Amino acid sequence: MPQQTRTSRSTSTKPGGMPQQDILSQDSDPVALDESQLALAQTGGTAGSTQTPTMAQAAAEPVLHPPGTAGAAMSASMVGAWNTRKVLALYMTQHSRNGWAYLDSVGWRRFATTNDSAHLALSMIASTARTTGATVQARDEADNQIHEIYCW
Repeated sequence: MPQQTRTSRSTSTKPGGMPQQDILSQDSDPVALDESQLALAQTGGTAGSTQTPTMAQAAAEPVLHPPGTAGAAMSASMVGAWNTRKVLALYMTQHSRNGWAYLDSVGWRRFATTNDSAHLALSMIASTARTTGATVQARDEADNQIHEIYCW
């Protein structure tokens, strides 16, 4: 019967004095996190960040209504430039968060690089619009990235 070996854990110190556990085997036990490590994990590594949330982060629900419904008109208070266009082309690479859409009469706009799930959702909606030929309303900001997209 072959012998099983288990790789041990070692502890080192990160710059800043926090202990860091290097877990080298897949069968190691879970490690308890202290309050600061838990807070860092829950915020995606941005604990203590003083960034102001953008409109997309502050409002989780849609702000536009489908054409022909009550409330379909856009108000002047909507931040960013809204483009009602067709998606003519898409460009993606294997690199993290590197997806682009070519909007008719606007040009190439990058999908927001805020996080992986937002990037994936934006690219899926744009892909649906490209495949079906549907019109989209996309909001881009000063960074020329698409932060919101609606497919009608």
